[in-house]
Amino acid sequence: MPFTDSRLQPANAALIAALMLAGLSSSRVARAQALSSALDVGIASGNAFAGPAPSALLLQPAVRWDHPNTSVSAQASWLASQRAHMDGDASVSGRYYSPAFRNFRLELGATAARTAGPDVIRPSNALQGDVNVSYAFGSGGVWLGAAHRASSIDSLPGQMQTFSAGSWRRLGNTVFTASITTNSSGGSSDVFGAVDPSNPGSGLGDTLSRNGSVPARHYSDVESSVYWSHGPLALDGLIGTRVSTSYGQRTTWGHAQASWALGEQFALVATGGSRASEPAIGRLGGTFFSFGVRLASAPWTAHALHPGARSTASTFGVRAEGSTRIIYVHAPAARTIELMADFTDWQPVVMRHASNDEWQVAMQIAPGTHRVNIRVDGGQWSAPPGASTVQDEFNGVVGLVVIP
Repeated sequence: MPFTDSRLQPANAALIAALMLAGLSSSRVARAQALSSALDVGIASGNAFAGPAPSALLLQPAVRWDHPNTSVSAQASWLASQRAHMDGDASVSGRYYSPAFRNFRLELGATAARTAGPDVIRPSNALQGDVNVSYAFGSGGVWLGAAHRASSIDSLPGQMQTFSAGSWRRLGNTVFTASITTNSSGGSSDVFGAVDPSNPGSGLGDTLSRNGSVPARHYSDVESSVYWSHGPLALDGLIGTRVSTSYGQRTTWGHAQASWALGEQFALVATGGSRASEPAIGRLGGTFFSFGVRLASAPWTAHALHPGARSTASTFGVRAEGSTRIIYVHAPAARTIELMADFTDWQPVVMRHASNDEWQVAMQIAPGTHRVNIRVDGGQWSAPPGASTVQDEFNGVVGLVVIP
């Protein structure tokens, strides 16, 4: 059965929105089940968001379920303006993260996405699968990735292949990434889309050859990003350039996002910059700016690292609150953090996401020196940062932590 625009019916969109909003209203259940949700409401401007209108109402619901080895998410970006009447992007995706083996890790992902909005030639649906292999060393690492995208819209490439390579490095609460991505499509009997009349050099259009087919096309991008957080404030930025293309002119883009948490369920969010044209999905690109508020069922990590990059813990500590000890870990853009120690009988304990990048667990712990290990995003168990280490009876390494 073809995967066409008619597959996303209004009833399905309403059901997804209802599920997201249901998550917002059940924060206790959401935390217990590793389910979190958020709703951003704000004002957007720029030709990539509002089109010819001065501004538009922007709604961005999202829901995510995290497990050390699995992540499932759904999100949408809906615009209401003179040109886009409650239309925009939406996607549902799932990822599997294999256990780490000698610092290597495999990631598999699948996504169903709808692309629409003022900067899109024609709304389209697509399916995508991807695989990433990463290797971590210290607080950094490298990855290789490949993806395949299939769309049935006759104005877009039917099949697109993507290959990427990159590296990441954490310095304190800051994570740097750099990557190169190549997108290519084979020949097709379809037309890729009409040339943008306001930018004939955008290269989103193509012409048929004499035999009625479109030649193979490609474009390659280099991007670098930075993510930083401290307490309630989180910032990230990205800059990229198209180093080669058969679609027209090269281009450069960049954008940034800032969020300020005013509590566990409320934050201010600002985003702005430009995004590149994406011939594979018929997106013209352009400038955008938005400002709004975020309502969340729990602290929401909207600043995700590049696929393939891993989060690692930057700090570990213990503080006293009466007779209770609060163990906390900072890990930039982590999804899950687990702790096991002699005072948990070496059973993993899932830590609670308390703020942008801080995770906590409250326990009654006897004073003294204890053996402790932590695990970030289902990776390898390791000693907490800053802790001295010893070998255990199984030839593993554990951290020594003093509990006052």
